[in-house]
Amino acid sequence: MKTIGKTLVVVMFVSAGVAAFRSHWDRPVVPMVSRALAAKGDVVEVVTATGTLAPVRTVAVGSQVSGVVKKLNVDYNSIVKKGEVLAEIDPEKAKTALESAQASLTQAQSSLASDTAVFENDTRARDRLETLFKDQQATLEDRQSAEVSVKQDAARMEQDKEVIATAQSNIDQAQVAVDHCTITSPIDGVVVARDVDEGQTVNATTDTPTIYELASDLTTLQMAGAVDEADVAMVKPGQSARFTVEAYPGRTFLGTVREVRLNAANVNNVVTYQTIVDVKNQDLRLRPGMTARFTLEVNRSDNVLRVPATALRFRPTDAALTVFPDTVLPSVSPVAVVAAGGTGAVWRVERNRLVRVPVKLGLTDGTWVEVTGGELKDGDEVITAVTMPVNSGMRFGSGNPLTPAPRFGGRRF
Repeated sequence: MKTIGKTLVVVMFVSAGVAAFRSHWDRPVVPMVSRALAAKGDVVEVVTATGTLAPVRTVAVGSQVSGVVKKLNVDYNSIVKKGEVLAEIDPEKAKTALESAQASLTQAQSSLASDTAVFENDTRARDRLETLFKDQQATLEDRQSAEVSVKQDAARMEQDKEVIATAQSNIDQAQVAVDHCTITSPIDGVVVARDVDEGQTVNATTDTPTIYELASDLTTLQMAGAVDEADVAMVKPGQSARFTVEAYPGRTFLGTVREVRLNAANVNNVVTYQTIVDVKNQDLRLRPGMTARFTLEVNRSDNVLRVPATALRFRPTDAALTVFPDTVLPSVSPVAVVAAGGTGAVWRVERNRLVRVPVKLGLTDGTWVEVTGGELKDGDEVITAVTMPVNSGMRFGSGNPLTPAPRFGGRRF
């Protein structure tokens, strides 16, 4: 008897479960209606792009002379002043060249002094022969020979002067080389790169080797971003920019557009223009090389009537007509428009039907669209979507479409 009783209990529970399942399955499904309010608010039109932070000015400091790096006085992140000694190249080779040039100058000066003495002696001899020739005590040949000697002496003196000038030039050049063995900073800034080590030999014969890379004051940076050609006409100097970097999630930084450069870049048939944004970096949180995702505010309308862009894209579907069976559709289905300065339409509820409301459009930020004209008023409710429950497993029945049912993310009428 106990076994029979247990069996009956099980059968009763199973029957009740099957009945409940059938009741749930046969219940007609009601589409979900999502709606939003037309309300006052701000619409900000922006242009988005990705850029890289960089110093406003960078200078590569190199060596104009070849030699061994004798000493490095600064390293990465060192703050330097203009004229500060950064590095020293072993000056022995340059000093040897300077001493050789000085010796050549001394030799040339000695030659000039010697040739000057000969010139003066030959000049006096010529003058004596000139007197003797007038008294017919010297021949014409003696007089001409003396004149030739004087001219030769003068030519040698001119050569000596040219040699002296060349030697002086060599001295100046050698002195410059000696001076360039001491490398100083051309600007006030910070060391962002060092390319050589002490003891390394640098060769400046064919190219100037870079020793340091200096950046100007990092409290001001610039961001170079690529703006799409479709948006570049809206970007103007002076516009404000907001950007984020991965190093500081959740924090927004500010900048100002300085210029839009004319040289275009074409990468994979995508044309972009480089836009330069000035960035204040007083706390030195931002660093050169960081990737920034920024938005530029190109237009703005404050406290205007606006609707969601989804409301402008909504068009009555079969599901919507089930909820609002008295809806009268236009003879020609209009194209959904969500473009600044154009016209469009939204749908609102009047009794048991949807009514199309034409509107004029202003700015759009992609999410909200400004309404500049039409019969839509502040506080009106507009339809954004009518959808079926996901994986409901229920048939589309003919029950009351306004019967309350569980919500699935949208509001119900």
